[in-house]
Amino acid sequence: MSTYYNDNTGADELRGFLDTAVALAKEVGPAFKDGFWRKGQFASADDFAAEGKQGNIADCVTAVDCHIEKVLFSRLREIYPHHKFVGEETTAECGQVSITNDPTWIVDPVDGTNNFVHHFHFTGVSISLAINKEPVVGVIYLPILDELYTGVRGQGSFLNGQRLPLFNPPTLTTPTSLSQCMLVSEHGSSHDETLQSRMRSLTRLLLAKEHGGAGLESLRFAGAATSDMSLVAKGIAEIHWEIGLHAWDIAAASVIVTESGGAVFDGAGWWGLDMAEGEREPRPLNIWNRSIVSVRYIPDLPGQPGSGRELQRQLAKELLTHVEDIPCTPDGTQMIKNTLWSVYDWLFSTMWIIESTRNDDKVDIYRKMIWPEISGNVLELGPGFAASLKFLAHETTNDGSFYVDPNVIKSYTALEPNPFMYGRLQGNAEANGFNVSYDRLSYPSDKVHNTVSPKPNMVPFKIVRGTLDDAADIPKAVLAQAPYDSILTSFSLCTVRDPETALRNIQSLLKPGGTFYFIEHVRQPDPKDMTVVDDNGVDAVFWGKVQDWITPIWKLIGHGCHVNRRSGLTVAKIGGWKVVDYKSVRPTIDLQSRIMPLSFGKAVKADN
Repeated sequence: MSTYYNDNTGADELRGFLDTAVALAKEVGPAFKDGFWRKGQFASADDFAAEGKQGNIADCVTAVDCHIEKVLFSRLREIYPHHKFVGEETTAECGQVSITNDPTWIVDPVDGTNNFVHHFHFTGVSISLAINKEPVVGVIYLPILDELYTGVRGQGSFLNGQRLPLFNPPTLTTPTSLSQCMLVSEHGSSHDETLQSRMRSLTRLLLAKEHGGAGLESLRFAGAATSDMSLVAKGIAEIHWEIGLHAWDIAAASVIVTESGGAVFDGAGWWGLDMAEGEREPRPLNIWNRSIVSVRYIPDLPGQPGSGRELQRQLAKELLTHVEDIPCTPDGTQMIKNTLWSVYDWLFSTMWIIESTRNDDKVDIYRKMIWPEISGNVLELGPGFAASLKFLAHETTNDGSFYVDPNVIKSYTALEPNPFMYGRLQGNAEANGFNVSYDRLSYPSDKVHNTVSPKPNMVPFKIVRGTLDDAADIPKAVLAQAPYDSILTSFSLCTVRDPETALRNIQSLLKPGGTFYFIEHVRQPDPKDMTVVDDNGVDAVFWGKVQDWITPIWKLIGHGCHVNRRSGLTVAKIGGWKVVDYKSVRPTIDLQSRIMPLSFGKAVKADN
């Protein structure tokens, strides 16, 4: 047997890997059945030992899971000592998995553990071998149903020795839209806001086309990805969609589906994203990215060779158009990087929460003065956690909650430089009656949460990531909504370069007569600036130098969201306004107010 593997690994060698996987799946079958029926070594509750993973009983693990994985990996290491191994339970325990191009066995000892716990028959063992990160061998064994699925790249897939799919035309039909399809999916193990996203997507798929849905014929939950995808491979279900699962859930099944003539694609949905029609094409499946669409074998239309493959792509495209993406940390070494980044995310966000909460009382005084005037087509710069939204013009609903008045605010675009603000920004926007979407071109896919308004009168709110460093840097999504009636900012000009350039860009985005509203941390006011009030005898020269020392550090850690400025005088300096009205204040004499006093006011763009 060779010690170096590539895409040309021989058919006989792959068949040898399959034989090993089949033998091991059958070897652990008796223990699996004992655990399912609570017999033998798993007869007592203590022996069975079901518990939630990280406190989530909907995603549970049993002693059977751990026992079977240990047996499988022990046998595989004896046979293939130089191979790598990825298993659900060991990965769940250590929190990371290293992925290389080396032959890697990917194991789920009990797929559908919740089914297993509740004696629901759709549960089994999944074993796959990946080479160059791509699965090439797949075995799914459902011991309670006595179903053994096997697949090898280029050699077809089988159920108990019978080639898949189980049906032939005309029994196996040629669907041309989701209205002719049965979908298998899952609601997921997380019972939080991600569940709401899944349910919205499934509802949208089921809704009739005249009501804005896909008109899906039917929906089924089997409770396990391997069982779902086996239904696709057999030709029973036309399509499968799921998001949030892991490589061990789909590696073996993806081989079995594709070798049955089916197709697999990335399952990250497009609903709510700004995408050109040319971008709306299903992407190839990457088993490590935690989302999937699989489509069964579809016979060609009469006289149209290749039409079956095209229909698979079209069905996947139709489904992805109606479902939302749910950001998930990819499996693999990227998990380590993301964990470290998440720690920084948490530290930065926690600091921001503390500072924002501490400053809200003194800043809200000025928001209350000028924010209620904001109207029309609105752009907010650096909204952070969007605390400012509660001071816009609102209407009261029948249930007593507040929503932004759609007769006053027509649309709202938020330009946020900081990638860590998106979650709380979205939540605050929704709480204030906005229907939130993200600009796909500027936000990374793993940072995008999309929602669909349950209330038809909610104002559209688009979140865009970017800066106003120069005209060429202005995101397309911001330009697409221009010109704006109102532009506002609390503490951010979305630049770390030149405030004057940012202000000129702001002015260019306003319509004639439009208004720029600002509350800013600023450089020390000019001692001759008579608009400075409540100065409290602060030494402007000394604290101005302190700002000069702090600014480079803030540029490094602030993600481009702040720059210390020279008061509202900078706004007036650039010209082009018919009204500039502002004041610079130090609301308190604490350290932060000494370093960063406030400037607040508005500037109205000239009519021509």
